[in-house]
Amino acid sequence: MCVFDENLRMGLVSNDCELLNSLETWYSKCQDKSRRSAKCERILEELVPTDKIPRRLDSFGALAVERNLFPDMIMFSTSQMASTARLLYYGSLKPLKIMQAGIRPVAPNLVHYVWFGHLELSFMQMLSVLGSLRIIQAETVYIHADEEPAGPYWRELKADYGPRVRFMRTTPVDTIGGRKVEHIEHKSDYARLLILLKYGGIYMDFDVLPLRSFDHLRYFDAVIGRDVASGIDFDRALQNGLIVAKADAEFIKQFRDAYQKFNASKWNYNSCILPYKIYEKRPDIVHIEESLQYQGFDKFLIPHYETAGFDWTNYYAYHYMTPEPEDFFHFVLDRKSIKTINSTFGEIMRNIVFGSKDIVYDE
Repeated sequence: MCVFDENLRMGLVSNDCELLNSLETWYSKCQDKSRRSAKCERILEELVPTDKIPRRLDSFGALAVERNLFPDMIMFSTSQMASTARLLYYGSLKPLKIMQAGIRPVAPNLVHYVWFGHLELSFMQMLSVLGSLRIIQAETVYIHADEEPAGPYWRELKADYGPRVRFMRTTPVDTIGGRKVEHIEHKSDYARLLILLKYGGIYMDFDVLPLRSFDHLRYFDAVIGRDVASGIDFDRALQNGLIVAKADAEFIKQFRDAYQKFNASKWNYNSCILPYKIYEKRPDIVHIEESLQYQGFDKFLIPHYETAGFDWTNYYAYHYMTPEPEDFFHFVLDRKSIKTINSTFGEIMRNIVFGSKDIVYDE
């Protein structure tokens, strides 16, 4: 098998090595203006037309490029290489359609959280709910759980916001697609899809902190962001910790249906890899929002605990992962202690609690 690659514009692989070697030589000559010849131009036009796919496509076994090629690299590009690859993968030369925003919001301004097992609401979890109420301005925040949350922060939210904060009893599944589900996290992954299908709105993990209004996102049938914590698949996975969708959205339907082949052996396969596989086949049913959330973990999170200077206003939400703030800071996080934390994370917490990122000095 031999390979010819012209910088992603027309990479070809074929068993006809003589043909490809000749093509590479002719292409090199034609690119050098000082060595152009009528013969060279004629041969290249025969093999690699500039306005359509190669006339001799049936003599090639596959496309070849210098680096990994993924469907989202060819979905919308108008290059000759992308058109040829689309013909082979999607069966069409035309760029794929993308999800378009509607003329009015279709996703309701409801926020959903899911938790199975005992939950004594922590300060950080309360902060996420508070952000949904104050920054997203959610009409209602629903806590879907198998038992009602407890603790002073839960009682405070109910007292301050009344019917805008509601507990909805939800029973986790034991099996998906006939396969037993052992981990509570996987049960939550599935439950959030059923909730969004029924009610629509915004699903949010408790470790997500809202940063600005989600109103613009509610014009799309479904919105999700990329996952940057999935190892080698980091840019080919989607993050299910924050999803916006209308009720009965097609993307959420397909996401739910894909769980019928539930695979418990890979931790994030069902929750992060599967939705990307749906997207790469149907980019017209979900909007990928690059600024949906900043996903903070390890070396991408610790500097934000320690120092200020990061512009978080470009994102809709901040999703902190590991280490968790309660484990990093050597003091109890509460309304008083966050007043003087001089860091990006301190700014974000103060923005939710006090309506300003500025340090608060007590008189």
